[in-house]
Amino acid sequence: MARPDKPKDQKMLEGTYRKDRDKGGLVLPKLSEIPEPPKYLSTLAKEYFKNICLTLKEFNILTGADIYLVVLLAGNL
Repeated sequence: MARPDKPKDQKMLEGTYRKDRDKGGLVLPKLSEIPEPPKYLSTLAKEYFKNICLTLKEFNILTGADIYLVVLLAGNL
């Protein structure tokens, strides 16, 4: 079984991106601001949510699709 392709953004961060090999896959828009955490999260989970989102935003890889996963992660820590 073949290894899945890395996202273009990850390749660019690692310095391994080559335009001639780019397949033009799905590109998700990046979020410019960190959204507010859901009200049902605990205080500690809200802090985790903000910290995780901040880290993803610093690497410029935070998308709307990530928010749902971050909520699940923060709520289960």
